[in-house]
Amino acid sequence: MAEKQRGEEEDGDVEAKRLYTESILSGKPSFYFGCSLPEIDDIMEQRSSRYVLRQQTPRSLSCISSLENNNMTVIEDPMCKLPEDILCSIISRLSLREAARTSILARRWRHLWKTASSSLDFDAFNMTGNHLGCSQNINIRHDLKGGILEWVNEILQLHCGNKIESFRVEFPWAACLGLLRRIICSSSDIDSWIQFAVKKKARNIDINLFNEMYLEDGLLYEFPYWLFDQVRGGPTIEHLSLTRCAFTLPPNCSCLNSLVSLSLRGTSMEETSLHSILSNCPWLQWLSIKNAMCSNRFTFGSKHSALRLKHVSLYNCPGLQTIEFHNATSLLSFEYVGPMLHLILFQNCAQPIRVSFTTFGGESCALGKLATYFPQIETLLFGLMEAEVDIIPKPIPIFSKLTELVLQVHLSSKNLLELTSSLLKAAPCLVKLELDLPRCCKLATEKIQQKTTNMLQKKLAFEGYCRHERLKEVKLFDFSGFEHDFDLVICLLNNAIALTKIMISRESRFYQGNGEWFIMGMRNGRIGRKQAYEILCKEVPSATRVLLVL
Repeated sequence: MAEKQRGEEEDGDVEAKRLYTESILSGKPSFYFGCSLPEIDDIMEQRSSRYVLRQQTPRSLSCISSLENNNMTVIEDPMCKLPEDILCSIISRLSLREAARTSILARRWRHLWKTASSSLDFDAFNMTGNHLGCSQNINIRHDLKGGILEWVNEILQLHCGNKIESFRVEFPWAACLGLLRRIICSSSDIDSWIQFAVKKKARNIDINLFNEMYLEDGLLYEFPYWLFDQVRGGPTIEHLSLTRCAFTLPPNCSCLNSLVSLSLRGTSMEETSLHSILSNCPWLQWLSIKNAMCSNRFTFGSKHSALRLKHVSLYNCPGLQTIEFHNATSLLSFEYVGPMLHLILFQNCAQPIRVSFTTFGGESCALGKLATYFPQIETLLFGLMEAEVDIIPKPIPIFSKLTELVLQVHLSSKNLLELTSSLLKAAPCLVKLELDLPRCCKLATEKIQQKTTNMLQKKLAFEGYCRHERLKEVKLFDFSGFEHDFDLVICLLNNAIALTKIMISRESRFYQGNGEWFIMGMRNGRIGRKQAYEILCKEVPSATRVLLVL
């Protein structure tokens, strides 16, 4: 029986990965942002402003009307009567590809896009209409190597504006043809593009030189930090995001001292490099390091200088075992994904009140250590991959200030019920709870429908579970209709005395870090609203509103 259940859960994992891959490749991903902290959300909004919305359907830029005067037909375009500032504002909201197309609308529009585009976005999608996986197509690789790179250079030469807000490059730096590696764009090309962004005083720069997965890790582009020394009046860049770039700063380097946020992906990071970044970027408030080979210890700050860091995110950094913070008096948010750490140490620091912590192996010590490491925690996203059946520490620690909890745990629904009940007992001040339920395979969903009648007659007893006096809002995602899924819902309805709202949804989502959620869409399900209503209607208190998104 246990082997059969494991097989169903593995089928669910395969289905989740399939949904995530299809959503990525479809070119229609859906995201939403938010950390529930105004200071962090402000930085997120400034960072995300560098992205241009990608439209799947053409926009109508004008409403053309015809006026008949005797035998003459006069075509009028109301938009041509608008002031140039308004036209430039309209064009600046288009992708670069769409903005260039406006040059054929009228003589007045011919050169507007060259000055109106304050956000230059060069990526595989906008340039070719294909998504990030396009480098696997030989024709697309040829386009990137040939005409597209020439087009980028031509656009930069034509751009007449004195200043741009953001500059973004996203396509493969290298690809493979059989056993041969081929450099698609040279370092000198990228250097010249960054130099252009520096001269135009761009505040946001994003260089994403992703490689195909089978390229060796050592192939990195060396980011030319020295170009920022050429700016009159000092550097203006505030937000820098680098993927597959080597980023190192020498001692006493002031060319990037205006940085507010820094994101590094697919690189290597030693403790000396981290120290150099923190010492040379005194205004840094946001630091994200993802998929980086690193040393076994990261030390943020020192005993002699204070840090302005508010948010630190460390994702998939193999080798990292110990994290220390010194004099990080503004720290609010901390995120970590990876193997269980040996130690997290805070000395003369503000304790983070928002924590996202996902670890592998399902060690029962994870929950106990979190309460010790983060005694002031108010918001927690807790994830366990490949979790053990018994992950609840005894005794379970108390999270006395926790008000918001998000659980993404790879457990069976039955064990998730036990964990949820234990955490409700450990968090007496909890107000909001979100659960991402385990996935089920197709066979399991067929059995759910057959058992609906039996569930209607089932008498559930939850007197042994902890009653909670402050929980007001619950959201359940990836709901499939397992018997234990309904047990969890009914348990919450019976024991959360102050519950005012519970949402049950088939929506699948994935947390990508740094406050960014990826929505994979509505998973196919066989339990409809009517069936769920029949099961739950007798259990819902009069003061509780139930929202079924099935």
